[in-house]
Amino acid sequence: MSPRTALVVRGLLLSLPYAVLLALGGLWLWERGAALWFALATSVLVAVLWGVQRLSRKPVAPAPRLERHERFQQWPPAGQTAWIELERKAREIDAASFPLDDPAAWWNLFRTSIETAARGFHAKSAEPMLEVPVPQILGVAELVARDLRQAILTQIPGSHVLTVNDLRRLHAVAQWLPALSRLVRVGSFLINPVTGLAREAGNLVQGKLVQASTVELKQWLLGFLIQQTGFYAIELYSGGLTLDLGEAGGGVGGGETSGLAGAPPATKSTATVEPLRVLVCGQVKAGKSSLVNALFSGLTEAPPAAADVLPTTDRATSHTRLMTDPAGLPAAVIVDTPGYADVDLGPKAIELVRKELPQCDIVLLVVSALSAARQADRDVLEQFRAIWREKPDRLPAVTLVVLTHIDQLRPHREWSPPYNIVQAESAKAKSIRAAVDAVTVDLGLEPGDVIPVCTHPERVYNVQEGLVPALLQELPEARRAACLRTLRDRQSAETWSLWRTQAESAGQLLKHVGAHLGRRAVEEARAAADRYLLGDGKR
Repeated sequence: MSPRTALVVRGLLLSLPYAVLLALGGLWLWERGAALWFALATSVLVAVLWGVQRLSRKPVAPAPRLERHERFQQWPPAGQTAWIELERKAREIDAASFPLDDPAAWWNLFRTSIETAARGFHAKSAEPMLEVPVPQILGVAELVARDLRQAILTQIPGSHVLTVNDLRRLHAVAQWLPALSRLVRVGSFLINPVTGLAREAGNLVQGKLVQASTVELKQWLLGFLIQQTGFYAIELYSGGLTLDLGEAGGGVGGGETSGLAGAPPATKSTATVEPLRVLVCGQVKAGKSSLVNALFSGLTEAPPAAADVLPTTDRATSHTRLMTDPAGLPAAVIVDTPGYADVDLGPKAIELVRKELPQCDIVLLVVSALSAARQADRDVLEQFRAIWREKPDRLPAVTLVVLTHIDQLRPHREWSPPYNIVQAESAKAKSIRAAVDAVTVDLGLEPGDVIPVCTHPERVYNVQEGLVPALLQELPEARRAACLRTLRDRQSAETWSLWRTQAESAGQLLKHVGAHLGRRAVEEARAAADRYLLGDGKR
């Protein structure tokens, strides 16, 4: 007798007492005329049971969706676009027809998720998936597998005790259960049509509930795979994750898996190791050099920025600020550029600014309150936006507009700071407020983006009080921009480090192989000599 036949026979023998009891009970009800009442009571009970199940049934946890305010805003445009596409794929995947037992289908889902994330960072490649080194793909697969294991353990009852063979046996049994169930249902309906009809109604409701729960479970599982794969891939490309091949387990960063809670999984930050780069730009005589001297005290490796009535800068000048000051400003490289719209330098000045912009993390656009000619400033801001649109794999540099020379606004002789420009009462405060509003409108900025300051050496005002807090508030965003700016350099350094490690390993291998071959050669030479001598002795 085959195993399947034996299984069917055992099932029939086990169900025989229930079938006999069902038949005798139906006959007893029929003889006493209570079959109709029993059918009605059964129908009411099924309806109540369906309602209770509907109210008490816990929905399967949906695929975890990372809160956008935690990670989404920290990604460059390429990462944000990829995440939106991954969310769409997780919602629209056909879970009902997905073959869970097909490894090729799972690999294809993993591969397409990687490609979705890679497409924005390798837009010019016809096969973005092929632009990813193999260790990085394996690292992402390891992280996703770790999170998927934790999710299955916490979401699917009994998953921690069921073996693969148990699942195969259950699948084999499940193939025979529908036929056996249909046989029992037909027999029950023939014995007692009323009871059979009520039972069929209950089975129909329960079947739909089970089917819906199964589809939701598959939808959650597939959505989890898509989102976690895409998340780690975006983190990897955007610099928020590094694959440290030297760590135990070949993992990425430390920490616990958060996965189900919706918080971003623990990753190893790739914070920049070099100082932030601050670009100071503006029109001629806007007060750039004076701002550099007032804001960044303690400059080293370069003399203080020169400030005069006439423009003195004809090239980009770097000042290095190595120490963190008491206000909290970190070490930085300040790039002081020539004033654009300079008739002497011509297009060279704006070209210097454009050249330095992609290498900087913070931009201080200096605008004079004494000048109403702001077309050059508008053009520069538009060129900045165009440059960042061409770099979707980068975060734009933090841009702050600094309004200088406010001490020379009307009334000219009044200067008694501090001034409350939010609720301006004095004539000077009203003039400063009007200048701030005018610059905000002219340059198409948001309220609060323009910071008024006075940089005159004898009456510096609102630099430490207003500009420094604004810089500190934008510091995390600037560090993320710096992280992406230096990502390629760090990857290059890591690549060369790996080359050195691999070369050393290869050298050790060649050394062992050479020593082994040398020993074998010596042994063979000795054996040949022994055979020769023994042969001569016999002769």
